[in-house]
Amino acid sequence: MANHAHVTRNEKPLSPEADPRLRCPGCRAVFNEEQWEKLELNEVLSAAEVGRLIRGWRDDECIEVRKCRTCAKSVAARRPSAGRGTSANPR
Repeated sequence: MANHAHVTRNEKPLSPEADPRLRCPGCRAVFNEEQWEKLELNEVLSAAEVGRLIRGWRDDECIEVRKCRTCAKSVAARRPSAGRGTSANPR
């Protein structure tokens, strides 16, 4: 019930294991790690790609872009880059 206290208008309640960094900008759905991994992977921006745009970007992080299962909008999240591909070759 404590999670519901932080819900604002148009936001879905957080489940105990949900990660607020994995939130869809369209429908505001929040995903946990397991749910995130099951979403369709659209693109991976490597550390090198992001580092060209953002000074100080860590070499061990990338940006994953996945498709929201609820509204089909793109959801981008900062993720560990170990074992990830580049935007031209996801995973």
